[in-house]
Amino acid sequence: MKQPFQFQFEWEDPLGARGPELRATWARLEIRVDDIPVSRLIDEKNRSIRDAVYGPLYPVAEWIAMNWWSLLHEVEVPGSPRWETYARRHSLAAAGEGFALPDLRIIPTGEWTEMRWFHRPVSEAGISFVNAGALTLRTEEVRDVLSDFVRSVLARLENEGIGGTPLQEEWDALQSAPPEEAAFCQAAAALGQDPYAMEFEEREYLSGIATQVPAEVLGEFVSATDFCHLEDALKNLEANLREAASGESSLSSVRELAKRHLGGSHSATPWESGYEYARNLRKHLGLNGTLVATDRDLAEALDADEGGLFRNVLNLGTSQWDIDALVVPASDENPVILSSKPRGDSRRFAVCRALYESLSGASTALVSRARSDRQQANRAFAAEFLAPAALLRERITRDIIGDEQIDDLAGEGGVSEKVIEHQIDNHHIAE
Repeated sequence: MKQPFQFQFEWEDPLGARGPELRATWARLEIRVDDIPVSRLIDEKNRSIRDAVYGPLYPVAEWIAMNWWSLLHEVEVPGSPRWETYARRHSLAAAGEGFALPDLRIIPTGEWTEMRWFHRPVSEAGISFVNAGALTLRTEEVRDVLSDFVRSVLARLENEGIGGTPLQEEWDALQSAPPEEAAFCQAAAALGQDPYAMEFEEREYLSGIATQVPAEVLGEFVSATDFCHLEDALKNLEANLREAASGESSLSSVRELAKRHLGGSHSATPWESGYEYARNLRKHLGLNGTLVATDRDLAEALDADEGGLFRNVLNLGTSQWDIDALVVPASDENPVILSSKPRGDSRRFAVCRALYESLSGASTALVSRARSDRQQANRAFAAEFLAPAALLRERITRDIIGDEQIDDLAGEGGVSEKVIEHQIDNHHIAE
């Protein structure tokens, strides 16, 4: 059985390349994802198409090693300050050091990693990478492929009698990192930081965060927060945890629903799990065929008082903290939901995302803009619960849908146009 992600290479004559590590690792490199040649290019000079690039593999292996923790642990947070530099740490195009490589992005989300590749013209080299696509793989699979590639390059250097390179030193440090050091590096990478370039004071402060944030939300907290805003975010989190825990909640029905264990297969992708839970919950609540378009609809569906449900939706008090909602146990152990969203469809969507976390068994959870496994699952749940694909299929009778009908569907369902668009696209309902 073929691996879905492959580096295929053959050592070649270096043709006078400078630098011993470059000459030793000169190769023909073909990169495939789902058996698609991501490295396929048009060579304008030779007027030809080929599936491989030629150049040294040393810079690629060094880039993998230097960005190892980011490639495995830095979740994408669209719109955040570190998002502007995210591609440097996740796109293979940044690894070439003057040699053209495809724009293949390695985007971890937790147990899963999304591989995305794009058309990329490289005018100075007279070539254009032509393929584009995406595939989600297990992070473990991606890690093994990257690790095997680096080891192959290291073996080549050793066979050629080359030692003391930055790649060899970096990889040795990675392999010998004790568990506590690895945990710190993961947290730093999740914040978009290079763990080996941080000042002593920054390292000490970040290490102390783990003792102040509930273990249940630590990973999501660092994924959703920028390092420069970490102190403010921590203060807001602690304040909201105290406020929620000091009161009582009227959401006992949510706690009872959680005991029903309506979740689906654990082997499914995060969004598939979210969709399945929403369908199971709708069936359990007798909602099939109806929309949950208002606050009252949501409260009635959950057998909760409308005022009680939304009385627990509080403002998180900051525009710098990229958190949409927070689930916290109150003094009666029932869930309290706090949201930074204003009234309307955006708040209702955030509340439904938080409900998924509570229904899935989390006593404390964060809902954020991060694209982690958990956030993708709760987004999928909220979209399917509020605007189920089956109902959209009934209402959409053509293969192509326009903006006006999308607006109408959004208004009918009490959700944003973006939610409708994502549901139509993700469930292949129409173009």
